[in-house]
Amino acid sequence: MITSVPASPVTPPVTPPVAPPVNPPPTEPLVPPVGDPPPAPAPSPYSDPPIAPPPPPPQGVH
Repeated sequence: MITSVPASPVTPPVTPPVAPPVNPPPTEPLVPPVGDPPPAPAPSPYSDPPIAPPPPPPQGVH
């Protein structure tokens, strides 16, 4: 019996996949690096609320 397939299976050389360099997304560091000023804290809604314009006078009251 003549077959075109060799008796021993030919396996291609297995090359490890080249992984791209892992660059983590930029996130706010817990500890600021030395030399940089600390980030300004976010304004708290419970302290120093923004100055709102005075409410309009009630209508219909003379």
